[in-house]
Amino acid sequence: MTEVRWHQTALDRMGGNDAQLDTRVSIETHYRFSPGKIERRDRIVPAEGVKIGRIDMEFATFSGDPAKQPGGVRFARGAVQRFVASGYGDCDAQPASDPVYRSPTGPFSTVVKCSRFAAEIDSRAIATVWSLSYN
Repeated sequence: MTEVRWHQTALDRMGGNDAQLDTRVSIETHYRFSPGKIERRDRIVPAEGVKIGRIDMEFATFSGDPAKQPGGVRFARGAVQRFVASGYGDCDAQPASDPVYRSPTGPFSTVVKCSRFAAEIDSRAIATVWSLSYN
């Protein structure tokens, strides 16, 4: 097993052509790589007075025939067997039909989208986890 950890005191603000430092939130990230599994854990900490309105997470994959299961999605076809997420709110798997999901080797098959809204975010530090199992 291999583990990688790091702490970022700021993130990049989205929406412009160039990266802009965004100190409204810091994050502690922990990856764990083991045979057939990748796991990521984050601890998201908003700056004093900052409220997080929404957390979105997307996972695009070439694997297909998704079946929603408690806490995650199982795939009947492809290298990814299962994707599980917590702390991101409700997740749904759908065909990756948007042009943004095209790649040089062809289009992704499925995208798992998760969203958690402000009403569900009541903690000073937010814990999120996702893991994927693969062949």
